[in-house]
Amino acid sequence: MVLLGKGDGTFGDLKRSSAPASPRAPLVRDFNGDGKLDLALADQGGGVSILLGKGDGTFATATNFRIGGGAEANAIVAGDFNGDGVLDIAASNPGPPNFTGTAVSVLLGNGDGTFGPPTDFIVGTDPFVIGTADFDRNSELDLAVVNYMSASVSVLLGKGDGTFAPKLDALDGPFPVGIGAADFNGDGRADIAIGSGAPSLAVLLGNGDGTMGPVNSFAAVTSAQNLAVADFNLDGKPDVVIVYLPPTNAFSVFLNTTMPDTTPPVVTVSASPSTLWPPSGRIVPVTISGTITDMGSGVDLSSATFQVTDEYDLVHPSGSIAVSDDDSYRVQVSLTASREGSDRDGRTYSITVRAKDKAGNLGSGKTDVRVPHDRGHSVEHR
Repeated sequence: MVLLGKGDGTFGDLKRSSAPASPRAPLVRDFNGDGKLDLALADQGGGVSILLGKGDGTFATATNFRIGGGAEANAIVAGDFNGDGVLDIAASNPGPPNFTGTAVSVLLGNGDGTFGPPTDFIVGTDPFVIGTADFDRNSELDLAVVNYMSASVSVLLGKGDGTFAPKLDALDGPFPVGIGAADFNGDGRADIAIGSGAPSLAVLLGNGDGTMGPVNSFAAVTSAQNLAVADFNLDGKPDVVIVYLPPTNAFSVFLNTTMPDTTPPVVTVSASPSTLWPPSGRIVPVTISGTITDMGSGVDLSSATFQVTDEYDLVHPSGSIAVSDDDSYRVQVSLTASREGSDRDGRTYSITVRAKDKAGNLGSGKTDVRVPHDRGHSVEHR
């Protein structure tokens, strides 16, 4: 059933469409690229069912796509897992019999609302709710699934071609039933929030490589039935809501109290050579190197730049900097070994490296390269 909104918080008459039974809320996306929202259901009859939207609140007849073993999907999530611009589906696969399955089934989309055959990837026992995010910061979508019987969460790192690396496991609360992924502590790494049979919210902070830190627990009322992530108080930080099992008939909102990141990145800079001698007018390659680190929201890698100036206002080399995985950088510039004869202090090239973190804080570092007035003031003879 669909209730069409009037735009004032009220809704019109019901729009009814035939659909298979589903134990989970539908996934609402445009699976065939026609600009109309479609539905995907974890079908109790087995697999995943797609209902293509007609654009008027009604839907075409459901088409079913089986998952590994013909099992009923516990939950589904959509994303472009193979980089072709088309939505794919991943389904947690509890497997028959008695919920002893250990797989996530991935169905690659064809772009017309149909899907290819399932490919299974091993996770824990009785995979339940599933989520997606970039947990290793390589711009490829990954999967995370909570395993009901294993009391664990499995992370599958995407390779960008629709396949996934072997699972990375972390422990969470007993009988997990809800998962949400977001950067909860503002460090630029995706974290995981989990609701479970324990009366608590479990948060696992991501390490940025697909692994998770230890569980941080926050007291809840009772066992969770579901969990969702959103910014409920409009402060720019992701919060969590847990809906409890009956007969509690209640929910709790956990507001994110992470302090804003106000500390800029730390930038170190050195130049080699740092002294140009003799002042013969030759062009000298100078290597600028150092590190850019940030323990808060993480470095915005696209923001790293360098600039060279001198007191003669003649030299202005500048450009972007590529920062490596170990936070180091190296770039080469060409400087002229010359100075005015009347310049008793010698010529100084000032080199500045700047970078922002993901919270917008700007950090900088500086070093100098000198062309001394005479040999006695040189440090390096080049």
